[in-house]
Amino acid sequence: MQRDSFSRVELVEDAGLKTVFAVPINIEGNILAVMCFFKLSPLPHNPELVELVNAVALELSGLIGRKQTEEALKQANKELLRLANLDGLTQIANHRCFDESLTNE
Repeated sequence: MQRDSFSRVELVEDAGLKTVFAVPINIEGNILAVMCFFKLSPLPHNPELVELVNAVALELSGLIGRKQTEEALKQANKELLRLANLDGLTQIANHRCFDESLTNE
């Protein structure tokens, strides 16, 4: 393992790790996280394992992307509700907000 390519070489050597495998979690071209796998014994290149871990990474990035979109939608709906209940000029509660308050009481 080259010292330039991995910043925790001393920790890896001290732990006796022989195999390191890392896969990025990408969302819209941005790396959000990196999944790292370590093994105490050497592991030859295994295309099936690489394919499996890449599939897991792809599923995770899809899940994270959907959760980010869901959160953005919640925030947009919250802002829309705020705008729907405020007068645009005075920024005080409008008639709709007054009607809802009466209904709730």
